[in-house]
Amino acid sequence: MEVAAKMVILRCKDGEEFTVEEKVAAQLNTIKIFKENKGQHHNNNVFTLDDISGKLLSNVLKYCEKHVGEMPEKELRMWDKEYMKTNEDLESVFRAARFLEIVGLVKLVRMTMEERRVRKKIEKMVGVIFCGKHFTVEEKEKLISDFKSAFERNIKVALPL
Repeated sequence: MEVAAKMVILRCKDGEEFTVEEKVAAQLNTIKIFKENKGQHHNNNVFTLDDISGKLLSNVLKYCEKHVGEMPEKELRMWDKEYMKTNEDLESVFRAARFLEIVGLVKLVRMTMEERRVRKKIEKMVGVIFCGKHFTVEEKEKLISDFKSAFERNIKVALPL
């Protein structure tokens, strides 16, 4: 006989509600704190999240649901990478992850933001160094990849003429 999973309701600032398994909600350390304090944000397994919109919480819950399962580590890292690619507004995801205290998501967003910052810096360098030269998309990606690798290891790159 299968035991039904315990569910909790997460209510957003815009009134949207999400019914999720307790094990998914447990990744949100803020929910643990609400439960322990039994304050104004918690009533009969309904948790009010005044700082999060429904759209943003839906996005964050995708991460939590994936990270609660039994997915192999390599597949999970690939999923994380794709998840970050689909998130244009990393600042909002970061703020939500910090508010909800989802440690893994905070780390993932920070790492992704740093990678994007480094990539922009490298793209700018490549643009300055090769000003006036025309490259195919593949050639440009190869240059950026080479520069990124060198940048990370702090080594010199042989420049194509």
